[in-house]
Formats: sequence, structure tokens, C-alpha cells
Amino acid sequence: LSELSFEWDFGGAVLRTDEPFIDATLSTLGEHDVKVKVRKGFEDIASASFKVMAVSPKEAVSETIAEYKTRIVDLKSQKNSLSSSHQIYLEKVASISQIESRVNEIESQYVALSGSEATEDSVYVGMMNDLLNERVPRSIRPSSTSDVRFLYEFNELNLEDFGLLFGQAYSESQEEEYQSAIFDWFVNNVDATVKHKTYSVYYDDVKDSFVSEFELIIDPNSGLSGTGYLVIERDSDEVAFEGGVVPSSHSGLSGVSVDLSQRESIKFSIEEEIDSFSLPMYFAPEFSILAIGGEAPAPAEEGMGFWPKFLIGLILVLFVIFVLYYLLQKWYKNNYEKSLFKKESDLYNLLNFIRNSKAKRMTNSQISDKLSKAKWKRSQINYALKVYEGKRVGMWEIPLFKKRAKKKMEKGMAKQRKVARI
Repeated sequence: LSELSFEWDFGGAVLRTDEPFIDATLSTLGEHDVKVKVRKGFEDIASASFKVMAVSPKEAVSETIAEYKTRIVDLKSQKNSLSSSHQIYLEKVASISQIESRVNEIESQYVALSGSEATEDSVYVGMMNDLLNERVPRSIRPSSTSDVRFLYEFNELNLEDFGLLFGQAYSESQEEEYQSAIFDWFVNNVDATVKHKTYSVYYDDVKDSFVSEFELIIDPNSGLSGTGYLVIERDSDEVAFEGGVVPSSHSGLSGVSVDLSQRESIKFSIEEEIDSFSLPMYFAPEFSILAIGGEAPAPAEEGMGFWPKFLIGLILVLFVIFVLYYLLQKWYKNNYEKSLFKKESDLYNLLNFIRNSKAKRMTNSQISDKLSKAKWKRSQINYALKVYEGKRVGMWEIPLFKKRAKKKMEKGMAKQRKVARI
């Protein structure tokens, strides 16, 4: 949109804007024909015409006050339907009580002056500008929603996170076996869905998102027992849990223990616009029950029609895994790095910092702790470390990494000589 410009012709002088909207004062009352052209550079790419009604400044102020007061009534009702925590987030973006107070002040001024014939139109024009500057929202409502099955890529499981949060121990030499066993256990034993909503304040021209809420529903198979562990790669200060849940926390991580003998619902919110695909979350059982190194898994329960159900279920699971693998692979390939690093220079900065830290013989754990304190996200740190060490990123290997990483870092250093955020 920034490449576009707009020309507005009200039948007189042509006005230009970089946005698809304009505030204009017309010299005469009544109906006017307005023509608008959309330009990209020096090229006209679209045009349209429509009619607008110009009213007196006094009438415009009266109508706008009435419209704003109607909006405020609706906004207060929409605000009251939100949870108490969401209302706190909303106040940081748009304080409905303050907006109402300012509109009432302008209305009081209007009532005091409108009874006098001596009040000039310029006074009402000033009131109208004050009203327009208030930017009274049109509505408060969800701007995006989703209800999807909760799955994750097992290669992205960071086993160390479960150790830091829940004391789960594993053998580093068998890391991939643990990752695969956790993923297999999750697919075969837990039906999990995640519901998501992002709430936004809608103005006449833009929307402003203020909170994203999530509900993760964990539905274990009947007969399952023990404890499951949810890891969210966000600092506990950034995640507000409902229902009295007290999370475990450790340098950029939040964790919740789940009783696998029953259906559980975990509700939390984050004060930003983010969806369930962009929020790294992982789930695992107690590591001690996993079949690692040739150990036999627990025997399945016997029952009527077991083998037919087992074969059908296996085929369905394999099909779902194949489809999800393909979709996740495509998504990771196209979007994962961009979703982590909005600016390419951020990745260069991290790689340069890691290289300098390695030269000082710092361990990955020391590097990770230092970056976490500098407010880098856990997912960004893990990604950069894997890229630097030539490990798997997503679902594919990065070939010839040393040459490629060297080129990335040299390119980044040519643009900026120091790490911006460290």
C-alpha cells in the first residue's frame, strides 16, 4: 500500500494522499461528485467516482456527536463482555471511559454555543476537528479465530526445555529417539485441539489488536494415567493463565503439568497479535514411560474388534501424519525463518553474536541465557544456534552450512558492524 498514492477531485483543487482516505472541508453545502484515482508511481491503476453530502459545520458536529455516543454505548457493552484481564489489555489501546469523557465535554460546549445565532461556523469547524481527533472506535471484536488440531514437528522438540521446567532426564546421545518416541506417544494417546481468538479495536480506517487468547484442550485416551507436560516458548511474564493455573518458568519458557487421567482445558492469553501456528508449544509425557533403545512399549488393552480398529486407526494416523508432514514442511520452507525474524538483519546479528561468543569458548547454555536476558525469544535463539551448528532446521538439513553461514554473517557485517540488540 505504501507504493500507492491517491488523487481526490471534489470538483475544484485536486488533493493527494498516501492513504485510501481523506478529511476535507467543502466550501458549499449540498451534494458533491467526488472522483478518486489510484496511482502506482506515475501510472494510473484504478479510478472511481461517488457522491458525498456536505452539511453545515453546526449540523456536522451535532450528527457526529450523536453517532459517537451511539458507538460508545455499543463499545461499553462489548467491553463488558470481555474477561477482566482482556479489559485491562484493552485500556492500554483504547480507554473507552476517557473517550466518553472527552466526547461529553465537546457536547457540553456544543450545547452552550448552539443556542446563540452569533456563534460563527469556524467555531463548529474547530469542534468537528476535535471530534475527528478523538478517533472513537467503531467496535471491539475478534479479528481472527481458529479451531485446529494441536500438532507440532517432533524435530523441533527441545528436550532440554522439559528438563529445565519439569526435571525430565534423557540421554543426549538418544535425543532423536526421544523426540520420535514423544511424537509417536502424543499422536497415539492424546486428542488435542487449540482454539484461538485475537481481539482488535476497529476504527474507521484501521484496526488495533490488543490480545490473543488460547484454549488448549487435552483429551487423553481412556485408561491413560500419569502426568503430561505442556511447554510454551514464552516467558511466564508474557502469558496470563486462567483458572488459577500457576505455571513453571525458566528463562523464556512457561510450562504446565496436566493430569492424563482426565480431559483438561488450559486457557491463557498473550498481549499481542499472534496465532496458534506462530506460537511454539509442545506436549510430552513423563520421559520414563517412553520406549527408548529397543524397550517394548506397554501392551495394548484387549477388547472386541481390536485388530480391525487398530489397522484402520493406523492407516488414518499414517495418512494424517503424511498430510501434516507435507503441509508443515511447505510452511517451514516458505515462512518459518521469516516468522521468527521480521528483519533479515536480526538473524545476521544473532549469528555474529554466536560466532563471537564461540570464539570466547562460551557454551550453548551460556549463550542462550545471555540472549534470553536481552529479550530474544527462545525460538529465535534455538533457530540461530541450529543454523550456526549446521543442525536440522525444520524438516530439512541445511547443506554446506559453514560456507553458507559465513556468507550470511559477512553480508550482515557489511550492513551493520555491531549487534543491534545485544
